[in-house]
Amino acid sequence: MAEHRIHVRITVTGGVQGIGYRPFAAGWAAELGLSGTVRNCGGIVILEVFGTRSRILQLEDILQRKVPSGGYVVSIKEGMLEDRAEEGTEDAGERAEGEFRIIDSRTEQLSELPAFPPDLGICPDCEREMKDPEDRRFHYGLISCTLCGPRWSILDRFPYDRENTAMRPYSLCPSCEEEYRKGRRRHAQTISCHDCGPQMYFIKSRGLLRRNPSSEAAENRRKDQTEEGAAYGKEGFDEAVQVLKNGGILALKGVGGYQLLCRADSEESVQRLRRMKGREQKPFAVMFSSVEEMKRYAWISGKERELLESSARPIVLLCRREEETDQNSFPLSAPGVCGGSRYLGAFLPSFGVQKLLTEEAGPLVVTSANTSSEPIPFREEDFARMRFADGLDADGIYLHDRCIRRPLDDSVAAVPDGRIQLIRRSRGYVPMPVFLPEDERESTESSKDTKDQPVILAAGGDLKAAFAIAKGRRVILSQYFGDLGDYAVNSNYLEQEAQMERIFEAKPSCVVCDLHPAYYSARLASEYAMARQLPLIQVQHHQAHAASVMAEWGLRSCIGIVFDGTGCGTDGQLWGGEFLYLCEGDFRRLGSLSDCRMLGGDSLSVRADLAADCCRQLVGEKTENPLVGAILSEENVRVSQTTVSTSMGRLFDAAASILGFGQENHYEGECAVLLENAAWRALWKRMPSEAAASEEKTKCRIDASGPVFRRLFAECLLYFRSLTRPSADGRILLSTEALISGLLEMQKKNKTAQEAALFFHLAIAYGAAQITERLAERTGEKKICLSGGCFANRLLLTVLEQLLTKKRLIVYRNEQVPGNDGGLALGQAYLAGWRYSAEKGKNNVCGISRNGD
Repeated sequence: MAEHRIHVRITVTGGVQGIGYRPFAAGWAAELGLSGTVRNCGGIVILEVFGTRSRILQLEDILQRKVPSGGYVVSIKEGMLEDRAEEGTEDAGERAEGEFRIIDSRTEQLSELPAFPPDLGICPDCEREMKDPEDRRFHYGLISCTLCGPRWSILDRFPYDRENTAMRPYSLCPSCEEEYRKGRRRHAQTISCHDCGPQMYFIKSRGLLRRNPSSEAAENRRKDQTEEGAAYGKEGFDEAVQVLKNGGILALKGVGGYQLLCRADSEESVQRLRRMKGREQKPFAVMFSSVEEMKRYAWISGKERELLESSARPIVLLCRREEETDQNSFPLSAPGVCGGSRYLGAFLPSFGVQKLLTEEAGPLVVTSANTSSEPIPFREEDFARMRFADGLDADGIYLHDRCIRRPLDDSVAAVPDGRIQLIRRSRGYVPMPVFLPEDERESTESSKDTKDQPVILAAGGDLKAAFAIAKGRRVILSQYFGDLGDYAVNSNYLEQEAQMERIFEAKPSCVVCDLHPAYYSARLASEYAMARQLPLIQVQHHQAHAASVMAEWGLRSCIGIVFDGTGCGTDGQLWGGEFLYLCEGDFRRLGSLSDCRMLGGDSLSVRADLAADCCRQLVGEKTENPLVGAILSEENVRVSQTTVSTSMGRLFDAAASILGFGQENHYEGECAVLLENAAWRALWKRMPSEAAASEEKTKCRIDASGPVFRRLFAECLLYFRSLTRPSADGRILLSTEALISGLLEMQKKNKTAQEAALFFHLAIAYGAAQITERLAERTGEKKICLSGGCFANRLLLTVLEQLLTKKRLIVYRNEQVPGNDGGLALGQAYLAGWRYSAEKGKNNVCGISRNGD
């Protein structure tokens, strides 16, 4: 007996637009003998399928498991349909007997925030075509397909169709039109070629930049029309390559904005680029044509290779193949590339032009075409107005005539201990949502209806600014913007927030921001909430850090260890070395770094020598600057000139200054980086010779419970004594006095600065583990969340994580968002969700007050 045929609607949610999901679904449905249609709807895909139950189940399994590269499926829901025509569709009988077709998209109000893919790095097939002289897209640097190319950087609105993107002005040529209907570019919205798509061209100066190129000019452009003073095609590419080969600086319009490129083996070029940007010491990233080429300069693990070759194409911080000396050597002939870091920021080309340039000119330093603190320019007029330092400028500009809708810096990541750690989340990751795992909130009936969920706007922080829009279990974080203290960064932040609201049709019903009253992000959030008469929720900085980890892992409670530069505490003082107990939307401060009175205000984050003198004064040692000692002396202390701080970041600065590694931060965290470098060198000198010479050494694979570390800890504790103590208010303190006194004692006993740097790291990890163990016993909490910018320090992170694990504690840390301030918005949104639930009648099961006391 023949199996009965049914008619169903299948709704697929997840990252299923911009990756060729419709042709993928239509192809499999046709192969299974099913008929019907597939279309985009907002940010989801809907199939109407007619066929047997067994074949439909097969299709649903394929739709879930065999997702095209760059995509992901969150859920597949099926609903039965009557066998009749719906408004705007063809007759049901025709669907039953016909083929499986892709039909026009529709716009409908969605109950959830749509999931949309980020820009996707060039795929192997497009790379092969671009390098094949017989292919019609030979040397077409803007090549793309359903699996790769720009997505978020060109989107105007949903659904993701060509007319709703920056590709709208480019009408398809006959050949592309044919490919659009069949083959691997079937329904690829970015399909283009030399004849019909955006083109690359070379100009010698910014004075020749056209304004708003594609929005006005591209629609009427013909092959014989060229920009005055511009070189197109092979001539333009050759000129761009020649600039690089001659040691010049090339400005390149990329996927998310303008970048500056120079040869990584030219010290003169690298130093000129530093002067041009006003970037004295901060490490540069290097783009390589292949992983094999990278291996000449850095150690690469399997996980690191996987990350490098992923569609996100982030900059990955790799351990350099440095010489075993105290010199900051780099195998490339430009030692200025890494700026003293033991890591090489390396990445692969994300689009075709970059691939072609690296193959012709070799490894290239790539950095945003801005001066320090300013945002990456993404519009022609912004780049034309850019003023570089010392009157310097690029020697040529290689650009395309497609508009960029939003600025996107390169993302930055690392892989300590085999797990991804995002440092900067932007191109390749945004606007991919963070999907919150199910937790206790999901158990209530009211929370199951996403229509009743509030839309939360989380403002994030000021440094590494990024906001978030959240609804239900989806949180969409914006890209990295930079420091909101810069006017242009501030403008980009506000513009992109308005765009994201419009594109995702998300009207916020509440706003959440940092507790610090002087934060620009807090002021913007307050003004936004006041103008729209929305409730404003303020969240303590370090609570939000820890909550960002809870959000990723679906935790209801934890002990949060948050080490960073600074954040406003509930007592009005500056916190930064915190041990918190968090439960749902509330927290208690159970421990911290002990107080140190400091002076200098905002300059303290730059002046490591000033932080060192404040710490010297704390332990009764003579200060290098007598004025600091005079101001901080007990009889003369003036509260208005000083602040009480528990900042771990400033403690690292002080240690670097005391040991002579750095007196000033030319970029954020520089002194701490130099201190970590010294600690690693000391560690490898203590390792057995066979281990120190192995590849495992440079991969940072260490065993904090092994015999080498047992000896190191025993020696360390001879100098760093009484690391923990109770406070008057019941906190357990990690003693700043003990840590500084230990450093000074090692100096007096003529221990090397590198040894002191290593023992300083070990003492902090040891003391933090001791405090956490006691807090776990007190609270019964075994889940530990590590967050904050200081955990970019791999030695500190790895040793502490292993010590906590040895104590049978379960350690979590950020993987989907940065642990620095770039991930604050996720924690803020998560906490605002808990508070919303509490206000709707859910009991506060923690018994903790909202202010953290």
